[in-house]
Amino acid sequence: MKSYMYGVQGAFLALSLCTVCAANTCTDLGNLPFLKNGYTWAGSPFMNLTTGGLMLCAVECIKRSRCMSFNFYLQDGSCEMRDVETSDPFYLPVSTVVHSNINQFQELLARTCEFHNCDVHETCIPEEGGYSCTVEFPLSCADVKQCAPKSGDGEYWIYLRDFNMVKARMYCHNMASTEPADYLTLPVTNYGYYPILRNPVCAGEVAGLEGTCDGNGGEVWFNKIKIDTRSLRVTTNDHTFANYTNWKLLYGVASDCYAKHYDGVKASCGPRGTFTIDLSGTGMAVTPETTWLDTGFRYWMNVTRADDNTRIYMNCGGYPGYCEAEDGLFLQPYNMDVLKESSAAEVQCAIQ
Repeated sequence: MKSYMYGVQGAFLALSLCTVCAANTCTDLGNLPFLKNGYTWAGSPFMNLTTGGLMLCAVECIKRSRCMSFNFYLQDGSCEMRDVETSDPFYLPVSTVVHSNINQFQELLARTCEFHNCDVHETCIPEEGGYSCTVEFPLSCADVKQCAPKSGDGEYWIYLRDFNMVKARMYCHNMASTEPADYLTLPVTNYGYYPILRNPVCAGEVAGLEGTCDGNGGEVWFNKIKIDTRSLRVTTNDHTFANYTNWKLLYGVASDCYAKHYDGVKASCGPRGTFTIDLSGTGMAVTPETTWLDTGFRYWMNVTRADDNTRIYMNCGGYPGYCEAEDGLFLQPYNMDVLKESSAAEVQCAIQ
């Protein structure tokens, strides 16, 4: 939790608002001409709380960087928070609802949490002389551990900060340590093959490799891949959840040292290096912008991708030769609906 010091007046924000808003209808709405009294906005909220009054609903919204507007229900104190500002064409008449964009409250509530620098997954908590930022939506396995320190290794729902706070399923590893790691579980094992064979001019296959290729080659099976949950970049050299023979082949890289390909023309006997990315059932896909780069000596490459970028087949090689994602292998959320809510644990971050 991060703490910040502020002016003395901020320490009295919660007390003053509780005095003004001890009941759901205590606020004189006529004193707030910017409110849309009797109107709602029909979009889906990202959070729904029950508060003691209109002003407290506004404070809850201000405390969250993601909140840009809210609906307050006069009858039961429900406070619906949304991550978009609204304008006249999108209002719907509902007599028991008050709607407002939060920027219209900021001058009115110029206290502790108005100018906070909490992140979108945190909430601002007023404290004496300042405020603190507490995780409310976990963005990583480290956040899951912060919210629920006794959580063990397993599948958890986290929120993707740079992807509109979409919820994603991640496997949290090493939760008992001070540095939990984020992994994407692959329901379909992803396989790579670098033959320990050579046939440089397609005159006959020979066992073993020679020269700089000697010692390389093997097979690899990935069951989980390490992910940076901010950028969704894959750590291609992590083998924590991979099985392999002889040599640690990289994830998403196809290579061999089998045959020579001249003038960009594929040799009749190769290449034999392959790798298959299959993200089926993960809620992820490779970004459409990802391109593959081939390099080496007398190399050749063929990369085939499914229309939805969830499956990519690579057949690459040379003497030696390989292909890999140019500038890194990045994923994006895709078809999250295939994931069952029960397939991962939802951690509730307690807000004091």
